[in-house]
Amino acid sequence: MCLFGLPSRRNGCRDFGLTRAPFELNATDVMDLGLYSCYYLGTRDHTNTGNVTSIYVFVNDDYYLFQPDKHLDQLIFVSVKHGERMVVPCLPTHSKAQVQLWKAEFEDERELVPLVPQLRRV
Repeated sequence: MCLFGLPSRRNGCRDFGLTRAPFELNATDVMDLGLYSCYYLGTRDHTNTGNVTSIYVFVNDDYYLFQPDKHLDQLIFVSVKHGERMVVPCLPTHSKAQVQLWKAEFEDERELVPLVPQLRRV
């Protein structure tokens, strides 16, 4: 069985038994950018590297530097509880893009947030 995480658009997923389940993206566009994960049917712990394999797909796009947000005209508010994990998506379309994340306390006061590299190029 073929199961995948983000992104949401899927095509070409075929069941080849327990050992192989290739996945193809045809005519890719910038919205296909993201982390794809494949795991065994019934897996509960998707963080265990023995249960899941993942690959980050870049779609190098000359028009979009970042993946467009579905809510382009809206300011998005995220609410988390103290101690909870939060992910701020910074999704450059090009695999060699250098990015920075800034936290704005006030309009004229910003602080650079160090990014922890989680991706390795293959």
